[in-house]
Amino acid sequence: MPNRVPSCIQDRGGPPWCGMRFYSSALCVLIFLISGSTVVSGTNHTEVKVKLDDTATLPCHDNCSGSVSWTHSSSGVVARCNRTSCSAVNEGYEMSHDQYLKGNLSLFIPVTDSSKVGVYRCQCDSTLVENVVLIAE
Repeated sequence: MPNRVPSCIQDRGGPPWCGMRFYSSALCVLIFLISGSTVVSGTNHTEVKVKLDDTATLPCHDNCSGSVSWTHSSSGVVARCNRTSCSAVNEGYEMSHDQYLKGNLSLFIPVTDSSKVGVYRCQCDSTLVENVVLIAE
């Protein structure tokens, strides 16, 4: 069987990973550990799995020049950030203003309890950036 080289490498001398575009329609799932929690990224949402009473980081990354808000499916807005400051609307949620300025809009939950389990939305100026599902195991 001949060794097949993607045309982008043959024709343009591009990097070897350019052949990855051929797999773009396949369902890709990435699993990694973040501070003791498991994050599974899919095409529609990210799942963060933690044990009750553990910390959780809900990932969201975007260069948002406006206002960021995190909403919980049953609690509404839980945290906000803008160019000048971040604030927790509900107790038990944190965002870092320094990280916001760098494009890291992640939401930190110091203690995961059953009331914090559910679907979260990270939005920049009312535009969806990330859907995250927090699951307690």
